[in-house]
Amino acid sequence: DTLREQADARADTEQRLRRLEGALVAGDHATTRNEAHAIKGAAGNFGAERLHEFAKRLEEAARSGALPPARDLAARLRKLFADLKAAVQQ
Repeated sequence: DTLREQADARADTEQRLRRLEGALVAGDHATTRNEAHAIKGAAGNFGAERLHEFAKRLEEAARSGALPPARDLAARLRKLFADLKAAVQQ
């Protein structure tokens, strides 16, 4: 059950990353903030501190309307998530 839950959580986070990236392109601050918040929670559940911290920063950047820095953070967030997936699969 736990492996299935982890796989579901990873798939959900990947979908959220795609929605977040689309929201950034569209300049949609609310969706960016909401998706970053959800990713932050998932990262906290996995104990992925770096991913959690970056999602938190992205959420805060979207809340303040600072989307140019948020775009940079989104790329870093995706990299941290990819690193986490690779570590889990080993």
